[in-house]
Amino acid sequence: MNTIKKVLIVGAGPAQYKGIVKAKEMGLCTIVADVKPNAPGMGIADVPLAIDVKDSLTLIQVARKYMIDAVFSVSSEVSVRTVAAISEELKLPGINRKTASIATDKGLMREKFLEYDVPSPQFMIVYSLNEAIEAIKHIGFPVVIKPADNAGSRGVSLVLNEDEIKDAFENSKNNSRQGKVLVESFMDGVEVSVEAFVYKNDVKILTLSDKIRTPPPFLLDTTVIFPSNYTGETLKKICNVAINAIKAVGIDNGPVHMELMMTSEGPKMVELAARGPGFKVFTEIIPYVTGVDVVEGVIKLALGEEPDLNSTTSRGAVLKFIATKPGRIKDIKGLDQIKKINGVYDFEIYLNINDEVRPLTCGDDRIGHIIAFSDTRDNALEIIEMVEKLLIIEVE
Repeated sequence: MNTIKKVLIVGAGPAQYKGIVKAKEMGLCTIVADVKPNAPGMGIADVPLAIDVKDSLTLIQVARKYMIDAVFSVSSEVSVRTVAAISEELKLPGINRKTASIATDKGLMREKFLEYDVPSPQFMIVYSLNEAIEAIKHIGFPVVIKPADNAGSRGVSLVLNEDEIKDAFENSKNNSRQGKVLVESFMDGVEVSVEAFVYKNDVKILTLSDKIRTPPPFLLDTTVIFPSNYTGETLKKICNVAINAIKAVGIDNGPVHMELMMTSEGPKMVELAARGPGFKVFTEIIPYVTGVDVVEGVIKLALGEEPDLNSTTSRGAVLKFIATKPGRIKDIKGLDQIKKINGVYDFEIYLNINDEVRPLTCGDDRIGHIIAFSDTRDNALEIIEMVEKLLIIEVE
């Protein structure tokens, strides 16, 4: 008689929901932890536990109590350290605590890039405004100021002159859990993302995407286009930098999301994450574009099994974040027509009539998104253009 294997899933948000569903399809018993009892995945978990995902000590005890066979999370930055701690304590597959610390601390990450000669910007780690001012004197304008330990573009600013330093530093420090801030030279260029999966130190590049960002000072993604237009030697250089960054940080197992800047000096690392990307990119876009079931891959890896990372297709997709001017939403038009467009995989407006649109400073200020799927990137971009022509958001 086969014993049902038990997996601990750290987090029950929308991305983790996909992981819980997949684990149940694989015949696994799902033990799910999230501080929010009403989180999307809690209702379908076999054993829902209202525990903060950052509480690694309690979750290690939970893992031992239930004698779990695997632990994982899906696209959750805040869960990376906890999953690593449980994996290390119970000797389960996954990255260790040290690697997780480096992958979730941009300061430690930059130090590793420097140590391993991975192309990346000049940087200094600071904790006070005076230290930030001195760092900028050393690096020179323009600089990017960001929290060392946050994600989603929270607290990130481009600083062009002395008058902007104080507000940018305070914004970053307020968004840092440790009060640790990174000052780094601004890399002018076009951003590209690399999605990889590592199994026993073997790095598999799954796909690349091109990005369009907001103008300074907040530098937020507005459009993510799959696959990237880069080919040949340029593509090879991008992948080499990405693989070297993974090895510098020490990631030997699991998905890796990387952001690079194509500068006049070639590709340079912005940062990486020891997890899949968010906003349905990992759970839905990558599987569509590549044919690789990366969520299943995460679960198999956590169980000590070899994931199937062989791409079976190459298709196009675009993630577009909807934007409008700040103010109160008076009306939203075109929704019914948009839903009828073939190729619109996902479309959502997060706000309602009379809600306030905030100035776009970080991911939390976004008001909606469109995901278009098609056979090529150009066709997916055409679908996005059709949606944008139909969508009218009146703001006063």
